[in-house]
Amino acid sequence: MHASSSPESPIARAPAADGPLVSVCMPVFNGEAFLREAIDSMLAQSHTNLELIVSDNASTDGSAAIGREYATRDPRVRYFRQPRNIGAPRNWNFVATRARGKYMKWASANDYCDTAMLAACIERLESDPRVVLCYCATRLVDEPTGDVRPFDGDFSITEERPSVRLSRLLAEMRLNNAFSGLIRTEVLRRTGLVRPYPSGDLVLMAELAMAGMFVLLPHPFLYRRIGARTFSGHLSKTELRRFLDPQAKFGAGLDRLRIHVDYFASVLRASMSFGEKRRALTRVARNAYWDFIVRPPHHASSVRR
Repeated sequence: MHASSSPESPIARAPAADGPLVSVCMPVFNGEAFLREAIDSMLAQSHTNLELIVSDNASTDGSAAIGREYATRDPRVRYFRQPRNIGAPRNWNFVATRARGKYMKWASANDYCDTAMLAACIERLESDPRVVLCYCATRLVDEPTGDVRPFDGDFSITEERPSVRLSRLLAEMRLNNAFSGLIRTEVLRRTGLVRPYPSGDLVLMAELAMAGMFVLLPHPFLYRRIGARTFSGHLSKTELRRFLDPQAKFGAGLDRLRIHVDYFASVLRASMSFGEKRRALTRVARNAYWDFIVRPPHHASSVRR
């Protein structure tokens, strides 16, 4: 299978009536080192009503051969290859546009999950329609050594008011591990997905937080690799710009402005009362003030290869 000519097309179609309950969406770029382990951990899930969508972002290593091999072996795997490198955010968005399930999970080609992860998240989402995203506690895996350690910065966002949920997200998120959780696809369709600049995934998370609750399950079911090849936080500014948007027409100097403009735009588009919208606008204005005036930029972005 090959990618369409418009990888940035919006999510426009509902899940097929006979489609899978879960769409696991796995973008990859030169990820052959860990790709097999990542795919195996998803295909081995105890919940089997799923599809796995792999989008190869014009890799130059063995990722293409691995993707095609799995698509041949397992009918649940759908493999796409981009004709050129479209940048990490657009590749992450591309797989989301192909999702047919009621629920969608982004899965990094560098990470792996416990086989019970999907079942645990599905159970929580099915039990409470107010929850738009469910994820599990994270263990960080040192890329060079394989050493595993717990991460204590994940948290639930279950406040009733959208403005409070937004405020907690902006104030407390350190690593965006929630990005790897299970998301209601119908809610994701109403967002702008991942933006092609540093921390552009956090704008998406803000949109989701305003739409509903995030629930963190205590089970340490996500194993996230951290290292030079697997974590964008280790890239230089030039490398990060090329990684996010190889065809960027604007300089990196506008990135900080763009994220705050998008926060404001997301609040204005959100479905909430006038009072909540006013409080949310005040919160993102305070966030911009702190970012530009008070403190150096801090980002908790999760988007990787």
